[in-house]
Amino acid sequence: MQQLFLLLLAAVCYCCPTQSFAQKNLQPAGSSTVAGIPLPANTKADKRLLFRVAAKTTMDLEAADSNWVLSDNYEVFQLPLGSNNDISDSIITALEHNGWRLLINERNNKWGLASKGSRRLMIYFETAKKESWLYIAEIAQGQATKPAATPTPASPQPATPQPVQPANPVQPVQPATPAHSGTYQFHTTNFDDGWTATAQPDWVEVSKGNIKVLLHFSNAAIDMSSLQTPTINANAWNTLVAPRYKDKQHFYSFNGNMSYWRSSAISAILTDAKGGQYFVVLFRRGSGPFIEFIAPDQATFEKEFGVNITAANDQNLINSYDEIWLKMDNMQQRNKFAVAPADLTGNWSESSGSYAQMYNVNTGNYAGMNAITNSAEFWIAADGSYRSQHSGTNGMVGSQTFFTLKYNGRYTMSGNWEVSFTNRHNGKTDTYWCQFEIIRGGRILHLQDKTASSIQYHLTKK
Repeated sequence: MQQLFLLLLAAVCYCCPTQSFAQKNLQPAGSSTVAGIPLPANTKADKRLLFRVAAKTTMDLEAADSNWVLSDNYEVFQLPLGSNNDISDSIITALEHNGWRLLINERNNKWGLASKGSRRLMIYFETAKKESWLYIAEIAQGQATKPAATPTPASPQPATPQPVQPANPVQPVQPATPAHSGTYQFHTTNFDDGWTATAQPDWVEVSKGNIKVLLHFSNAAIDMSSLQTPTINANAWNTLVAPRYKDKQHFYSFNGNMSYWRSSAISAILTDAKGGQYFVVLFRRGSGPFIEFIAPDQATFEKEFGVNITAANDQNLINSYDEIWLKMDNMQQRNKFAVAPADLTGNWSESSGSYAQMYNVNTGNYAGMNAITNSAEFWIAADGSYRSQHSGTNGMVGSQTFFTLKYNGRYTMSGNWEVSFTNRHNGKTDTYWCQFEIIRGGRILHLQDKTASSIQYHLTKK
């Protein structure tokens, strides 16, 4: 979706006549039709196709991070200049007077969620020295939300700890319910520091001794729409943890430390259906996945991960540094599984993009948008042959350059963590670290060039 909108934006720049961007397409607007609120005097509705596509792209990308699906009912306004945030304050006041409840995104305070009855709106304020903008988009009703965006996992380049690689480094397991889509050879990974990762239907289970860590897959049943950490964590606890236990004691909710990558957790002593008691922590850092830690008691958990998660330690946790959370957060790197030659066959692809709104540092005037898009597709055959195509755009919108590169040759694997492709750029053979990451409904194939670590592919199977 991201690539589609960026490519459409580039096409608009090349094909639209100059007058489509003319000032006449900034039309006076006294109110918002979507929100039903009055707007500040001298507000203009932006009807220019380029800016509307760019605004919709921006909103769709941000919405995806919160599991929202936006409808095509949206508005783009150029606001009059104000001071001391009086323009955005007046819009917030108008929303509240009209019955909207507005919650500001704690990660990026330019974004907010306005709700009234069954309706929800996404609100965006962009204020600059010379120009300010307001975007309003309706969140679709009656549509399934998109799965939570999966963060880019840790680099596939082997690092301590790394999988043990004997002659048969990974032994397959046979879960009662298949934990994968399609057929893959390896469903267990043994790491050299004693941890073992095993694929399960709803998570990857990582265990060592009497400690288990569940790397939960994205779950559409978790309501992320509030944008508020305590509410999201409570939803996650009730969805992922509580149904598996019958009793809890010493329940404690820690709502996050003072950090850009905010770490938060819920802990409790829980009793399962068989009467066993465990100290359980549901943890999340930033926008990462939910990770559940299960230990026989709190002392065992603290000895392994070095964090005291109790109400008595609340203030120390709030003011803690990121370093104390890294051992817990790095457990997600254990979602790492070997690749068999037969697993590679098929059509694999990825697409990505990024953009930046540019402003003149001297005048503050809007200076356009810089956008980059990339896509890669591999066709890997069982006979040892492959072909791939790599396409993209880059540069300022309106004067972007496009490229397409095509390769074909042979591929070979060395063990289960390394693959080589012949006849790449300038006829060279490129060798990549390779590994699978399991997600709900399938796997991501991660490739990282051994000699140029910045060249990476994160591919899903068509």
